Amino acid sequence: KKNNCSLATTFYNGCISAYWAPNKKYGWGFDGVGTHNARARAAKSCREKGGDGCVEILTFCTTRIL
Repeated sequence: KKNNCSLATTFYNGCISAYWAPNKKYGWGFDGVGTHNARARAAKSCREKGGDGCVEILTFCTTRIL
């Protein structure tokens, strides 16, 4: 069975966070400095899409590329 995943975006010099809700809504956020704003943006995005009980499922940062 094939999955239905696809590449949504690429990034560097920053942090990305993804949130997921039990009612299958999601959100993601990016910040060029650290994880705090990336997490806040992802949680807000999840809630704005109708997520009920959004939780963090992934947060990571790239190394700095000049």
